[in-house]
Amino acid sequence: MKGPRDDIYTATRPLILQVAGLLLLGSLTAWTMSFAIPPWAWTIGGVLLLACGSGIFLASGRLLTRRHPVISVFSDRVWYRGLREQVVMLRNVTGVRAVRARRFGVPYSCIEMDLSDDDEPVLFMLWAVDHPAAELAALIASRAEIVQRDRAPG
Repeated sequence: MKGPRDDIYTATRPLILQVAGLLLLGSLTAWTMSFAIPPWAWTIGGVLLLACGSGIFLASGRLLTRRHPVISVFSDRVWYRGLREQVVMLRNVTGVRAVRARRFGVPYSCIEMDLSDDDEPVLFMLWAVDHPAAELAALIASRAEIVQRDRAPG
């Protein structure tokens, strides 16, 4: 744990907007379900309410832990704390780039890292992260270059 460490935290504004939107959608769904509607509409409404509740749970969990870093860039590794924690050793990184991805029609920024010992690139989703993806990719690439230069024989 020696050397420089840069912590990237969660941006609160997108999470607050997401929670507010999900609360509004859930309230409208519950209000619509209070009318006499067919059973298939009740099923759709119930599934929508469950989805809103789980979305609120996830977003509020990230909102309440906003003081904990999402990504920590050390001098020798990158620690990502998303839904699944991942640690990538910078000595294995051969390429880093900021990319845009789309899931369920929602665009978001990602950091994609190519590893020397793996065919699949590692993808860190940067949803509601308070740091530009291009700057974060440049920081990781510069740290990886330093680690690989220090490891080179000579």
